[in-house]
Amino acid sequence: MTSEHAALRDSVRGLVTAHGGDDGLWARLCREIGVAGLTVPERYGGSGAGLTEAMIVLEELGRALIAGPMLGTVLATEALLHAGDDTLLPAVCAGDRIVALAWDSPAPGVFRDVLDLPEADTLLVVTGGNLYEANPSTVTMQPTLDPTRHPASLSVDSLRLIGPGVPVERLRDVACLALAAEQVGAAERALELTVDHVKSRYQFGRPIGSFQVLQHRLAELYVRVEAARSACAVSPAVAKITCSETLRAVAADMVQMHGGLAITWEHHAHLYLRRAWASAELFGSPAHHLARLTATHGSAPVA
Repeated sequence: MTSEHAALRDSVRGLVTAHGGDDGLWARLCREIGVAGLTVPERYGGSGAGLTEAMIVLEELGRALIAGPMLGTVLATEALLHAGDDTLLPAVCAGDRIVALAWDSPAPGVFRDVLDLPEADTLLVVTGGNLYEANPSTVTMQPTLDPTRHPASLSVDSLRLIGPGVPVERLRDVACLALAAEQVGAAERALELTVDHVKSRYQFGRPIGSFQVLQHRLAELYVRVEAARSACAVSPAVAKITCSETLRAVAADMVQMHGGLAITWEHHAHLYLRRAWASAELFGSPAHHLARLTATHGSAPVA
């Protein structure tokens, strides 16, 4: 991580720590750090950074289980850039507009996994090779385990052409990488909270963190978290598979090592577990992406 990346991470973490529960957090992140325009060139009002910098922000938001507009904005700006839009992009970069993007279409005219729809000012749709502004004709909030994020399914009408549409596979790749960064952040923080707990929880007159079996398990989880972070540099599908499975493993052990405390509503352990299972299914399950890899590269030999 470069010094600039570390400074970005620290700035986001500072704002999240100070204002994580505030309704105005997104506006602060846009105004003070410019997170909405990280992947957008300067001529459109962005900072001209890139997806790497956006993933640093998403990792920090994932640590705090904040499911604001950042993930959806990364996808929306990708679509707007491909369309050559110069009207919506400046407003999105400034944080003045929140855009929801519908692109995952299991059937003609129907879209799923649409983020930020209740808060969005504008709905964009990628369909038929083009990008449109649209009005939703029906909206159904998808059932989810995660109380912090509410994806929707919808159908649309009243399409207005904006420009050429970004290929859906490109959007899927960006979505997987962005979500994987968020999952790494959540896994890292869940592990930190678990380590803190086993250091302070006493049993038989000693901290349970001194028990070798827990030390070994925590060390294994640490290695998995770091491996998941590295997987983001391999491929989007590998990142989605590895980060989904890692967060589920860390969250499950977080619950186990916290014991009865973890199943109380007041403790955050259940939120990390819910996020783990819900995010694993978002934009395609690990099994789906494993099938993608197998179709592309062939199955691995079994020893």
